[in-house]
Formats: sequence, C-alpha cells, structure tokens
Amino acid sequence: MLYALFWISFSKPAAEIALDACESLILLCGFILAIGAAGEYIEEHGRLPEWMKWSRRPRMVFVWMVALSLIGEFVGDAGVFVFSGRLQTISDSEVAELYKKSSLLDLRRVELQAKMLDLFGPRKLTKEKAERIARKLSKLAGARVDVFVFSTTAPWNRAEAKESIEFANAILDMFVSTKMDAEGWIAGPCKSGAGAANVSLNVRGASVKDIEIATEILRDLSPEMETFPEMQRFPSVALACTAWVNMREHHMKKPNANIQVLIGRRTTSVLKPEMLETKDGKNP
Repeated sequence: MLYALFWISFSKPAAEIALDACESLILLCGFILAIGAAGEYIEEHGRLPEWMKWSRRPRMVFVWMVALSLIGEFVGDAGVFVFSGRLQTISDSEVAELYKKSSLLDLRRVELQAKMLDLFGPRKLTKEKAERIARKLSKLAGARVDVFVFSTTAPWNRAEAKESIEFANAILDMFVSTKMDAEGWIAGPCKSGAGAANVSLNVRGASVKDIEIATEILRDLSPEMETFPEMQRFPSVALACTAWVNMREHHMKKPNANIQVLIGRRTTSVLKPEMLETKDGKNP
C-alpha cells in the first residue's frame, strides 16, 4: 500500500522530512532486530538474565520483536524508495527549470550585447537599411549633394575619425546608387569649434527646391540613423575649414553644392533602462 504514495504529489520539504523519518525507522528497527535476535539466542541456551525476563514467555517477546522489526525495515525501505524517487523528480524538474532560465538569460545576454553594440559600437549602414533609404530617395535622382565628414575636429581620435569616414563613405555610396549627383569631402584643418555630431542637413541659400530636397533627405534618413531633427541654414560649412579632400578623386578643391549632409563623430548616448530592453520588453 505504501507504493500508492507514488501518486501523491509531495512538496520538497515534506518529502525530505518523510525520507528522514523512514531512514530513522530503519535504524530503530535494526536496533530492535538485534535485541530480539540476541534475546532469542540467549533464551534458547538458558542464559537469559533475570532483568530480560519481561514476561512468563520471553521467547515470544523476542520473536515479536524480530518480526515487527523486519516489517518496520520493509516499510522504511519502501518509504526511502518512494521519497528518494520523489526528491529525485523534484531535483530533475528544478535542474530543467534552471537550465531553461539559463537559456533565457543567455538569449537576453546576446540581445543586450547586440543592443550595446548598436548603442556604442561603430555606425553601420547595413544593406537592408541602405536599400530602404534608397527606395525613398530614388525620386531625388539628379539632385546635387555634398557629403561632409569632419574627421580632424578636436579632440581628435583616430578610431572616431576612421569610423566617421567609413560611415560617410557608406552614405555617399547610397546617394550615388540613387543616381544623385553626390560628392564626398573630408575636412582639412578647421576653425576652433567647427565640426558636427552624428548626421545633420544644411542648406546654403534660399532656394525653395533645395530646401524641399533637403527636407526629404532628412525625413528619409531619420528613421534609420541618428540625425539632428532640424535642418540647418548656415551660409557654407566649407568656410569653416581651410581645405577639403574629395573622398573619391583625392584632389583639392572647394565643394559647391547647396545641399550639404554633415557627418560628425558619434555622440555617446545616455544609457537609460528602456534603451536596454530586450524584445520581450524586460530589462536583463
């Protein structure tokens, strides 16, 4: 009947208490069995001391002690089997749950690493992003645009300069793929304070058509990269620097397009909890 306990769902603390009780029962029954067996042997050889003669028939007492201790050991052994099995099942389920949580944590770690790389790593214009932007800009074919990259602004950093130039090249390639008349320029020595951060748009002059084109470019770039939210209206960005090197032809001349895309160093974002949220909306 004790095996019916297999069908009862014991909690871990209850199973541990029951297992300890069964082990104690086995030890107690073993002690009683030893006394009963020894008493039978001594009584059989007529050497039973007076203090062990608990009744007129002490032999029967010892026989019952042996019999009951054997039954108790059987019950204890069965209980150990049942409750140790229950604890093993609980342990297996706990290990499975821990493994599941570990897998989820690993997944969140990978998502967090990707998020951190996206927040603080080098800017990349992926093929998918470039294609999405190019489809929107295809209607601006023939528009003349200069792409400026400030790579020598103070404080100068080689890695930041390299990253800015590579990102500017990717944007220039995208503009060229849409049949826009685009040129890329790397700044030479610039006046103190001259430079840019992330991506911004500037329009030189007051041409309504140029303003409309620049507005469209800014609107199409904004969903895919960090851009300054408002269009700038400076007379000319090129005036702030003494020289500009053409990114494709590597010769010295002045840029002259009225629509100017400015690429500067990537600014470090302020890390907020919501920025680290994974796909399930939870913070690791």
